Amino acid sequence: LVLEPGTSIYPKPPTVYLRGDVPVKLVGTVDPALPVAVEYRIVRPGGAVVYPDAGFQPATTPVVVGELEADQADILVFRIANESSTERTATLFKDTIPPSALLSVDLSRVSGGFVAADAPFTIGAADAGSGVPNWQALSENGGVTFTTRLSPFTLGGSGRLVSLVVKGYDNVRNEGAPSSPQTYSVDATAPTTTLTPASPVTDSGGQHFAAEPWSFSLQASDAGAGVKGALTVALDGGVALTSDGGTFTIQGAGTHALAFSSADNVGNHEAAKTYTITLVAGPPQPPTGVAALPASSTSVRTTWNSGPATIKSYHVLRLDGATETELGVV
Repeated sequence: LVLEPGTSIYPKPPTVYLRGDVPVKLVGTVDPALPVAVEYRIVRPGGAVVYPDAGFQPATTPVVVGELEADQADILVFRIANESSTERTATLFKDTIPPSALLSVDLSRVSGGFVAADAPFTIGAADAGSGVPNWQALSENGGVTFTTRLSPFTLGGSGRLVSLVVKGYDNVRNEGAPSSPQTYSVDATAPTTTLTPASPVTDSGGQHFAAEPWSFSLQASDAGAGVKGALTVALDGGVALTSDGGTFTIQGAGTHALAFSSADNVGNHEAAKTYTITLVAGPPQPPTGVAALPASSTSVRTTWNSGPATIKSYHVLRLDGATETELGVV
């Protein structure tokens, strides 16, 4: 026995579900190329005959579904015409009630009308009849066009406005009513955190140098969902601390590495940035020697113990007794 058309029929043993508004006919075959005449009758589970009043009805027209009671089980008795030895039965259920669908999202990835581009959405659907398939229908433009989606799914992209509407379908393609729209701006961009020195910094040879102790501030900005309250900062690979920003101070001579980042209100996390600075305790040592040159010379040669990377400038002074005259800054 073949029930046609197949798209409105769903076997869910021991019951075959049929969509209520699509006529179905019976086709019997011994060989796929050789259809045979089929006849049938419909009875209630208790045995009462529903159709026809007596005997069997030839299955020559697609009228089976119209003779079934809506949203309940009936028994279909069918056989090759006039051959009682081939008699078989099947439980049929005319399913007329569409499912309801509900769109849900991880609320930790939603804030102020924004949703993260990678936030997982789920379309849940419930149906008391034939059940629901593993897909449902989603519209991103307020219900104008729908596409099928498997759950969970993400929206992707960034900076676009979507109006999400879902519709439920059951296994015999009864179509549910559209849901109320959920409107979001999609945000895939993490915030940007900026380090600003609060104490002077000297750059030399691609490195940063400053006197110890040294202070800096952190600020974060985000054009989408906004910066989540706390920034994250770690010093020299230590435990990361959270802070609302403001000014920080580092003590201790030597090279220090800072790592810092922030996140926005829908869970987009900035990749950690780094800043390395060498702190110097106290002024550089004085020169170890001055090479004497002829009195007529206008130059002098000096040698410093401290490396030039830790020295911001050299002040050249001439001493005339107790009087100092600055000749220049190098």
